[in-house]
Parts: sequence; C-alpha cells; structure tokens
Amino acid sequence: LAKGVTGPIAELAEGTVQVARGNLDVRVTASSDDEVGLLVDSFNQMLSDLRSARADIERSATQLERRRRYMEIVLGKVGAGVVSLDAEGLIRTINPSAQRHLGISLGSQVVGRSLPQVAGAAGVVEAIGSLVGEIQRGAGESVQRQVQVAEGDEAKSFFVTLTAMHDESGKSLGSVVVFDDYSQLMKVQ
Repeated sequence: LAKGVTGPIAELAEGTVQVARGNLDVRVTASSDDEVGLLVDSFNQMLSDLRSARADIERSATQLERRRRYMEIVLGKVGAGVVSLDAEGLIRTINPSAQRHLGISLGSQVVGRSLPQVAGAAGVVEAIGSLVGEIQRGAGESVQRQVQVAEGDEAKSFFVTLTAMHDESGKSLGSVVVFDDYSQLMKVQ
C-alpha cells in the first residue's frame, strides 16, 4: 500500500522538478483510480494545458514579430518622414526619410532619445515642438502646418502633421509626426 502511494508521489515530485526546469513534455503514469490517481491525472492535464498555452504564446509572438517587420518595411519605403514619440517625448520609431529630413545619420541609435538630442535640422525640430505645444494646449487631436525652414543657404518647406495617440481608456501614448518635404514643389511654383 505504501509503495502504491509513494511511487506515484515520487514520480509527481520528479515531474514537478522537470517542469520547473522548463520541460513540459513530462508525463506521469497513473497506476490507480484513487485520490493519488486523480492527482496524477490532474498533473498531466495541467501540463497539457501549459503546453497548449505555450504554443499559443509562441504563435502570438511570431505573429507580432511578423507585423513589426512588416511595419518596418512599410515605414522604410514611405517617402514621408514618420516619427512616433512616447508620452515623455522620446523617439520610439523613426523611418529613414525622417532621419534624412531631420539631419540624423542613418544607422544612428536614436530610439529612447528626444528629437532635440539627435536631430541636426533644428528648424524642423522647433516646428514639431510648437505643434506638440499646440496639442498640449488643447488645439485638438491632430495639428497640421506648412513649415518653412532655412537650412544653410537653402529654404525647405515641410507639411507637418502631428497626431496625439491614446489608448482605449484615453491615456496618452504619445504622438506620431508625419512630414513631407515640399521644397521642390515650392521651387517649381
């Protein structure tokens, strides 16, 4: 009788150690239909549920990674500059067009830093800063402006749109800045 109880309990203890090490493929064999057998069956069902949950998480992580890569490709191909800022005003994403327009060398590590810290085009950064100020003063969820910026001997013209982002509860997530360089169009006109 003691062997009938201690054997499965010892297997459960070893199975628990294996699970703690990350091995979810452990299977304890039930040798009876009593309470110990019920405990073994419950342990095996728990492991089955954990394997299923792990597979779901891995699938979700793979899908999220695919979406992230897709968004990076899309933003990399867009001619407009796109920058997302978090609620503290720090860069979360920036595409190559935005880096060029803002005078940031491609390949620079700018995520987690503020635009004034990294941008060489001070005029564009000042314009973005004033748009952020307008939204903070209650000008709405989105502000658009045509901005003239002197860069050296050249005058550049940008159409800048800044849009505030909020989650479902209304909490600020930051903002997205999109700007197009209309300098050539202005020259032609």
